[in-house]
Amino acid sequence: MINQDQRSMLVDALTPPPDHTFENGIVTTFSLDLVTLLSVPLNLCWLANPKTRIADIDPLATLEAMRRTASKLTVFCQPGRLQPPRVVSPLFVLLEDMVYEAVALHGGAFHPKVWLLKFTPNVTGMPAVLRLLVLSRNLTDDASWDLSLRLDGRVSKKRNTQNKPLVSFINSLSELSIRKVPAARTDNLQTLASDAHHAEWELPDAFERLNFHALGLGKKPTIWIPRPAPNERWDELGIISPFVTAPAIEALTKSTDSTTFLISRPEELDRLPNKNSAYFGEDWVLNDQVDSAEDTDELPGRQQGLHAKLFVGRKAWNTHVFLGSANATSAALLAGLNVEFMVELIGRHSRVGIPSNWTSEVGIGDIISPYQRSSIDESDETLQIRAYLDELRQLISAAELRLTCTQQEDGWVLWLAGVEKIDFGQVEVSCWPISITQARAISLSATNRQPLMKIGSFALEDLTSFLAFNLKIEGQQQSFVLNLVMHNAPHNRDIEVLRAALKKPGGFVRYLLLLLGDWDPGSRTYDGDGGSQWQINPAAGDAPLFEMLARAFAREPDRLAVIAELMRRLRKDLSMDGESAIPNDFEIIWKPFEQALAHRGKRKA
Repeated sequence: MINQDQRSMLVDALTPPPDHTFENGIVTTFSLDLVTLLSVPLNLCWLANPKTRIADIDPLATLEAMRRTASKLTVFCQPGRLQPPRVVSPLFVLLEDMVYEAVALHGGAFHPKVWLLKFTPNVTGMPAVLRLLVLSRNLTDDASWDLSLRLDGRVSKKRNTQNKPLVSFINSLSELSIRKVPAARTDNLQTLASDAHHAEWELPDAFERLNFHALGLGKKPTIWIPRPAPNERWDELGIISPFVTAPAIEALTKSTDSTTFLISRPEELDRLPNKNSAYFGEDWVLNDQVDSAEDTDELPGRQQGLHAKLFVGRKAWNTHVFLGSANATSAALLAGLNVEFMVELIGRHSRVGIPSNWTSEVGIGDIISPYQRSSIDESDETLQIRAYLDELRQLISAAELRLTCTQQEDGWVLWLAGVEKIDFGQVEVSCWPISITQARAISLSATNRQPLMKIGSFALEDLTSFLAFNLKIEGQQQSFVLNLVMHNAPHNRDIEVLRAALKKPGGFVRYLLLLLGDWDPGSRTYDGDGGSQWQINPAAGDAPLFEMLARAFAREPDRLAVIAELMRRLRKDLSMDGESAIPNDFEIIWKPFEQALAHRGKRKA
């Protein structure tokens, strides 16, 4: 059973168990906010400060977290559903190789919200931990009401047949990706799939069994209606779904002897014919004060309201709870067009409750109200324009667009190819790299399109494969980002981002403390202008660098190997102005340790 007082934070689920380190992971989401994604490596590496706003993410901590996780975490999302970031940051370049857009096999949406993370022990004899998150929530900063399930597990010696749908889902991701997934990442996915096949999951209290349901991955589209067993009917059924369609609601009502409740968004229920709404004994919506919470920031594009998806049915002595990504819509359930993922938990109804409990005071009864039908506020013309923009978004996302870089004396020029083949109609279309503001966007109007469109001239650190688009017509607009293939990209963009961060006052020393492990991410100071900066842990800050390096060499010399690699890259890849980011004083301190590491390496050889 669940109630509105049982809250969970995604950051808690991302924090490694004690004495464990993040090793490998995948994330799937329909829509994706890159600023939110930047915070994920911080939590996986124990470098996050829970009190820090996303806009205040420290670049040095993020750089170190990305160094540890970038090659180990792979994110898949729906094409055209990358959200333009609300801030401009050079750190986004570090996400380019992590994010892959994936398509549904049968023309629907890539819609799952599944995370699978592996944490390996730092202590000999402890087992590795698998953590599976099945969510209704996308990887965004939306202030919506969602449901989540967290399952921790251990990798056993024998395969577990109940995990086959999860394994098939993981194995399909590389094939669904628009961009080719590199071999190293594909190997990581295969390792995770193998671990998942052998996983033994710890079930939530009172539940006795679970089943996984991966939808939209078969050779042909297949209908899926949650049932207690094939061809069996529910004794009673309740549904929570923010989006609904009349055929799906009708099919669901035919699967049960009693329809207990339907909770959805009021505008969705308004669009149902009266006969569909009448199939359910009770129709509910979120309370007004809950749907528009006062403690959330009203930012453009930020979603609020109901976003949870759940089907709860009772059959004889058992209650089945299905949660995940699938809405009660034709695309998700009847047509089999979408890629979705659902998990089914089964338990005795005497222990886990019955469907009607969900709308009672022991469930979420305090935050819902009976639905009252109203007229649809949006005109047919508004809905048609929105649908037209959605179609154009999909057309641009499916086009084989690509970027090319050419170097000039004063920087780099970015070119866009493939856009001349797209018919924009009367829509005003503009684009810009997310490393700059929308104010510098260029128009892609029909009058000036060429096989190669010049996006602009940029500094090395502003080159990015993330290209934002804005579509506008008759006062309505949509914005989205694509992660395009970029040809002739300079190889040292990431080191330029690091160099810029290290050259800030105190930056080099603070980054060394991160590498040496003497970093306190919770210690911050604030200036009078509302800004903030990271502060070295006083205990670590009092220790001279030479002594800290000596201690690391004696106890954990591998930490110095990381510093040696940093020094090698900083010396090799000088910035465009030829200035080194390494302080001269540190070069003197570092030299004996560099020699000692080289001597140690020779002895090992």
